[in-house]
Amino acid sequence: MAKIEMVLYKWKKLSDGTNPIMLRVAKEKTRKMFSTGLSCLPKQWNDEYNLFIKDKRLTKDYELKNEVLTKIKTKAV
Repeated sequence: MAKIEMVLYKWKKLSDGTNPIMLRVAKEKTRKMFSTGLSCLPKQWNDEYNLFIKDKRLTKDYELKNEVLTKIKTKAV
């Protein structure tokens, strides 16, 4: 069974200063990373739930972005 999770890729910075959000798929000691097309600052990301922080002061459209991430994750399963 493959392990699928969203990860804020902190080792790479984009030109606007944000970090990309990647889909990590791990199966039998191999890992692959796939781009989701979304990015954010580390203070906007919740590492515990692997979603955007529910705070409109930090991210105005966090509900829409979290919905996109959950759709991507369910397609990968």
